[in-house]
Amino acid sequence: MRIKQPYLENYRWQRNGAKSRSIEFNITYEEWLDWWGDDIELRGKGKGKLCMGRHNDTGAYELGNISKIEFGQNVTDAQLGVPKRTYIMVNRRKKETI
Repeated sequence: MRIKQPYLENYRWQRNGAKSRSIEFNITYEEWLDWWGDDIELRGKGKGKLCMGRHNDTGAYELGNISKIEFGQNVTDAQLGVPKRTYIMVNRRKKETI
């Protein structure tokens, strides 16, 4: 019997998207899920949604080089060629700054 992993498809989609852009994705499903924490419900595209951004839009997707940023800001920065901003957000589940 398989254990249901509700966000596994979202994780794979993000990992494969990075791969298609030749960007390393060095985060396991468990790390990805823990990193998103309660904010996973805000993940996505559109107004008020969050996405995973790499610091200064460089390097791999890996813990220590990623931040949660607003999707709209991510789009704006990409269109303007602005490096991604680094935001400090609190993982509400673990009550720690990430």
